[in-house]
Amino acid sequence: MEKVRFGKTEMMVTPMTLGTWGIGGAGWDPNSDETRLDAIAAAMG
Repeated sequence: MEKVRFGKTEMMVTPMTLGTWGIGGAGWDPNSDETRLDAIAAAMG
């Protein structure tokens, strides 16, 4: 996976991330686990 320098720091990070805190199934969204996994797979593919 490609990494880029974060600002003027020495830290190397991926240029894009996927925030998934809301799809943990703890009442944050009404979607099924299958739909959540499909969304993650689509983001990665």
